[in-house]
Amino acid sequence: MATLTERSPGTTGNLFLDSLEADSLAALLAHAQSYEAITGNLAARSREPLKFVVFPLTGAISIVMRMNDGSDVEAMLVGREGLFGVHAALGNDVSASEGLTQLPGTFLRIPTSDFVRCVQADARLQARVLSYAHASLEIISQFSACNRLHPINERGARWLLMAHDRVAGDTVHITHEYLATMLGVRRPGVSLATATFDQLGFIESHRGRIIIRDRIGLEGVACECYAVSNATFERIVRYGVRKN
Repeated sequence: MATLTERSPGTTGNLFLDSLEADSLAALLAHAQSYEAITGNLAARSREPLKFVVFPLTGAISIVMRMNDGSDVEAMLVGREGLFGVHAALGNDVSASEGLTQLPGTFLRIPTSDFVRCVQADARLQARVLSYAHASLEIISQFSACNRLHPINERGARWLLMAHDRVAGDTVHITHEYLATMLGVRRPGVSLATATFDQLGFIESHRGRIIIRDRIGLEGVACECYAVSNATFERIVRYGVRKN
């Protein structure tokens, strides 16, 4: 098996890394280490210096905003299309958001100081990182409006599609309670929505996991934000994450 530094573009499993020039990729992978994480593992704490920039390969990290009363809501889901910790490249390694492993899997992490040095030394890499940051800001803005304006069933379908795009296979490991927390709603609303999707044949809902059976059907009930966010990402970063 090839070591990290021997891998060529298109082989890491992370679409951002695989879109880079070979020398840019090699510079990053020289500092990378692979690790496994389960749901609930913290990638970063809010208001603390970021230790690692993380590139999901088969799992996903939720960028979570935590209120003073302890309630959480997800601002964005980061999977194989990108990276967690892009704010470090913008000059600040401390963020108000928390990085929470939402979907278990394999991840690469690079010490923040090494990542920043690589970005500063490589104009092409810097341009790619800034494009990703631009796309992320637009998508977070879209989801802010989504959380305010769209009903639970549409938002739930959108989230399940996003999760499906970011995992291998058709199984999304998520509980109704976690999904409700990420959407900022009460669990009964999520349970009702998933039960409806199950009856329609779009998904199979089991304890702790949801199997996607009919993507086209699920896309038909999702809010516009799923398609808008994908189009935004493709327009700015120049590759897509949607699973065919």
